[in-house]
Amino acid sequence: MFMRKASGKPSLEMSRKEWLKIGRVTGWTERLKKQGKWGKETNVPESEQGKWTNYSVEELRSKVSKAKEQQEKYKKAHEGKADSKLTEKIRELNFAIRANTGWGKTK
Repeated sequence: MFMRKASGKPSLEMSRKEWLKIGRVTGWTERLKKQGKWGKETNVPESEQGKWTNYSVEELRSKVSKAKEQQEKYKKAHEGKADSKLTEKIRELNFAIRANTGWGKTK
């Protein structure tokens, strides 16, 4: 439902129940369940486990920046399309950085 603030600008406020109802009406909750992307364990092959453990956070960040540069060059050469292998590598590196820095916990 739309609520008006004192400033007169409308803002959208919605309860969790309303949000889930919209999801059921539009069908996105059912699509996620069918795709099976949520609520299951990820199986990583043993050859891939610990791939980035011997690197420091600074080294990982430099690898991310290099991979992003390569991605930009690839996009320029291929009409804006990203390389899926580089995208996956960047995601892995970002995951490794989060794992080495305490998963976003503040001190």
